[in-house]
Amino acid sequence: MQGFPVPAPAPLPSPKVELKIQCKNLVNKDILSLSDPQVYLYHFDDHTGKWDTRPRAMTERIKDSLNPVFIKNLQVDFRFQTIQRLKFVVYDIDDKHSGNFSDQDFLGEVETDLASIVCGARETGGSVIFDLRSPKHLCEGRAQKNLGQIIIQAEDISPSNTVVNFQIRGLDLTKKGLFKSRPTAYFVIQRVNEDGTFSPVYKSKHIRSEDDPIWKAFSIKGSVLCNGDRQRSLKIEVMNYKDNGAHTLISATKTFTLEGLSRLSFPHSMPLPHVTATSALIFQSYSEIEAPSFLSYITGGIQIGLCVAVDFTASNGRYNDPRSLHYRNPTGVNDYTRAIRTVGDILQTYDSGKKFPVYGFGGRIQGVTHHAFALNNNRMNPEVSGVEGILEAYWKAHSLVELSGPTNFAPVIEQVTRITQESGPNRYTILLIITDGAVTDMDDTIRAIKEASKRPMSIIIVGVGPGQFTNMNILDGDDEDNATKMSRDIVQFVAARDFPLDNAGGELEAALLAEVPDQLVDYMMLNKIRPQPRAYMPVAGAPSNIPVPYSNQYPPSPIPIPHPPVPMAYAPPVAPPVGQAGSLNLSSPYALSPGQHYPPNQPQQLYAASSSWPTSPPMPHGSPVPAQQPNHLSLLGDIPYPPKYPPEYPPLYPPELPRQYPPQHTTQYTAQYPPQHPTPQEQHREPLSTSESHPSSAVSTTDASPQVQIFPVLSRSSGPQTTSNPTEGNDLAKTQ
Repeated sequence: MQGFPVPAPAPLPSPKVELKIQCKNLVNKDILSLSDPQVYLYHFDDHTGKWDTRPRAMTERIKDSLNPVFIKNLQVDFRFQTIQRLKFVVYDIDDKHSGNFSDQDFLGEVETDLASIVCGARETGGSVIFDLRSPKHLCEGRAQKNLGQIIIQAEDISPSNTVVNFQIRGLDLTKKGLFKSRPTAYFVIQRVNEDGTFSPVYKSKHIRSEDDPIWKAFSIKGSVLCNGDRQRSLKIEVMNYKDNGAHTLISATKTFTLEGLSRLSFPHSMPLPHVTATSALIFQSYSEIEAPSFLSYITGGIQIGLCVAVDFTASNGRYNDPRSLHYRNPTGVNDYTRAIRTVGDILQTYDSGKKFPVYGFGGRIQGVTHHAFALNNNRMNPEVSGVEGILEAYWKAHSLVELSGPTNFAPVIEQVTRITQESGPNRYTILLIITDGAVTDMDDTIRAIKEASKRPMSIIIVGVGPGQFTNMNILDGDDEDNATKMSRDIVQFVAARDFPLDNAGGELEAALLAEVPDQLVDYMMLNKIRPQPRAYMPVAGAPSNIPVPYSNQYPPSPIPIPHPPVPMAYAPPVAPPVGQAGSLNLSSPYALSPGQHYPPNQPQQLYAASSSWPTSPPMPHGSPVPAQQPNHLSLLGDIPYPPKYPPEYPPLYPPELPRQYPPQHTTQYTAQYPPQHPTPQEQHREPLSTSESHPSSAVSTTDASPQVQIFPVLSRSSGPQTTSNPTEGNDLAKTQ
């Protein structure tokens, strides 16, 4: 007998390797200043046999330095079974607003493979040194010039979800003397390497001319700070910033570890030697928290919405021109629809409503140019249904919108920012901007992005066509010069031409959406929003398949648990006396206070502890509860769960009582739950007088027999009023 096929084992996730980069003795290509180097990493594609046309990763740009030590490290997936060829290219970034490398100065490159870096670092005890060279096709037949060196350190990344929060200030950083000026101070946190050297992991912003600077509070991931090793040595260097790049060291602290910091009380002072006797760094606060994952927010109910903005400027070309970027070819596809479907097909899965606002900018409608108009021609409701609705609105707009200009991003960013202000706490928005050219309102766009970085949103910009897309890099918060402009990095720019048209490997989606998970988690952490846990707390007495989620508040607050916990009784709400405020006494389960009214035949409400009634208007006719009445109320019959009631909780006013008496339903007060026989005290209690009763509920008597009080009993079936003999141990009396 042939057995079942054995499934292939699932591939293990590839470990990640962190590459720390520094350069020495770079060539100076500037005349009045030093070079501004930045390193770009390229991968070799074995399928095409060519190097990538776009970099896979890059360091930050460092101004005016020929010996830069980069803080931003490069991460690479390590695959033992393949040869991973890498190319590191160093550029002098003179025009940071240009996305064209022809506008920058080439400083050198080196080709190697990841295994050589990892093994070389192991043999040398920490780092591998390569000589920078010119491209081979530029130096054939000529001797290579000395372009400096690039130093690469490799270290495997230990997974860690810890986030460390710091608040640091300086004290007396100015040296004493006649000609000593106040420093423009910043600090750098460094961690020790395997060879005993130190590498920077965080750099603060500089504060000009302050003896006692107070730096902004910041957070850093534990994997970046110490690679998850709490015993790893750290130190902080305080530097004096110079505009020409010749920064000088003011002082440095002694080495310390996170394990040691966790045992201290704060504020805590770390002395800075060689400045003054009182110079120090003051740790105002320090804390460590476990950062939630992106998946925990998704499973906790976070919705990811999509907004789309399409460029209708004249530079796209006329709609009917085959060379136009808006041209509809026989397959119904162009660069705009390709970007819409690439992003929309993925994001619509994370939005249960699948309602997407769609806008256009740079187009003229009825002779007026607009920069944030509804693409469905409904400015009151710009939403469409699903990706197909986006594409339908886009094609219909061709007949309504005349191409115009210029290319302004700010209005549509501000419009989507307003949308996020109206959305709930469980929604994160992605704004997809598709354009064919550079931004013309750069200052306004930067201000709009700065404001948007405070909201739950990210911005993805896709460049289509052969344009140069100048000024796009300044919008990306990855650049250290731009990081001061926004609370967090929310912008990702990708040029569609850098990817194959068939997008067989899914590289375009990866490039567009790779930063979204971290951006979402960063926003939630900055605003102290924790994900709802997957675990659910069942309500006592409720069916086990009806969960009640925890609160989304951070820090989480206890969930009010209905009383009594077990078993759960569903009792009618008890109204206070007429014209007075009252509360449901839960010292005993669902107790009734003397003088309260019981409204018969009303919906049953479930009340938690301290549920209270507001002052109510005069109540219709009801029966007062005698002081000797047992203080427990049980309800006969099955009560559906969850209860179906109006949204007010507790209701604003007690439900209206029936106008007729006796009621059509019978009710019963019992001494305990479940009902049992009354006690002797209950059988011989004194009845209340009916002298003040309403005619509709009065008891007719013709002799001197004692007056009795009627107590209704609510049964599962409707019917006429039933009677019983009080001598049989019941609380009911026969009506006259």
